Amino acid sequence: NLTVATTIESTLYVDKATTLDSTLYVDKATTLDSTLDVTGNTTLGGTLNVTDATTLESTLYVDKATSLGTTLDVGGNTTLGGTLYVESATTLHSNLTVDQATTLRATLVLANNTKITKFIYMSSASVYGFSNKIMDEESEVNPLTEYSKAKVNNENFILNNQFAFENIILRNSTAFGFSKNLRLDLVVNDLTYLGFFENKINLLSDGTPKRPIVHIADICKAIDLIINHDDSLDKEIFNIGDNSMNFSIRQIAEVVANLLKIEDIKFGEKDSDQRSYELSFDKLNKYFQSFEIEFTLEKGVENLIDNFKIISFINQKLPIRLIINKE
Repeated sequence: NLTVATTIESTLYVDKATTLDSTLYVDKATTLDSTLDVTGNTTLGGTLNVTDATTLESTLYVDKATSLGTTLDVGGNTTLGGTLYVESATTLHSNLTVDQATTLRATLVLANNTKITKFIYMSSASVYGFSNKIMDEESEVNPLTEYSKAKVNNENFILNNQFAFENIILRNSTAFGFSKNLRLDLVVNDLTYLGFFENKINLLSDGTPKRPIVHIADICKAIDLIINHDDSLDKEIFNIGDNSMNFSIRQIAEVVANLLKIEDIKFGEKDSDQRSYELSFDKLNKYFQSFEIEFTLEKGVENLIDNFKIISFINQKLPIRLIINKE
């Protein structure tokens, strides 16, 4: 229990809970086998490795990479100067700001001195934020979250600079699909998981916000086409998805409920998350006429259900790591 600032010039190993009422300065690696509770600011000059839950009621400043084996629960702002790796659930009650631009620019500088011919930047459709119109690549962006603002900043850096290779920007629709590291902040994954394992669907919102969605396999298919495309695509931006895959959250919930035979869907009030947009994918289809999605919403949900059935039969418990990484 620390009530004043503590400076550790080497390594801090914690086997049990540590409460910090003030500031912890760590110049090198910090290993925590249990829980770190921080009520004041924590500055780490090196790497924080956490093998159990970490609760931060104030601010965590990390100059380098942070690896979390399980849960990071942040009650205040978290600023990371490097990269945050999360192998399990991450709950952020406030803002997580990651200096993505620093990492991207360093990567581009390194790539400039290699034999790389194409650099594909994975942006996000969330840069459109909110609109009542169908948005295409020429539409004005309207980022509403720190995540989407960072994406726009990175896009602008790519577009405003010259490199020794092609740069292509992909604004991916909201992804879904099964994996061993299953993300449950993605609406299709989340609703299907809850419907299958809890036999209910409860929405926090009224279901009216709209989202374009795309299966991860179809994102990979688009990437493959771009990699093997002969003509230059330098500085091109593509929305990734399909015109048939714009849905409201309510429509997605109804599809999941129908496939799982769930009769009762509970809707909430208007969500504080104001993101709502539909996308056009005409440009993608124009450049890549052979591109067709493999997974419709129904097929993707059925695939999730089939995988949940297999896992439940084998182990009764879900032997996958659930990842929540709010966008």
